[in-house]
Amino acid sequence: MSAFANTLGGALIFGIADDGQIVGLTEPDSDAEKISEIIKTRMEPIQ
Repeated sequence: MSAFANTLGGALIFGIADDGQIVGLTEPDSDAEKISEIIKTRMEPIQ
C-alpha cells in the first residue's frame, strides 16, 4: 500500500483465488470499508 501511495498509483485487485480464478467478494461495499480501515490502522504516518 505504501508503495502505491509513494508512486503514480496502480491497481489492487481483490477477489482472486490462489489459482488465479476471479472469485469476487461476497459483500463488496462492506469488504471495501473493512480493507480501508485495516490499511488506515496499519500505516503510519497517515496523510
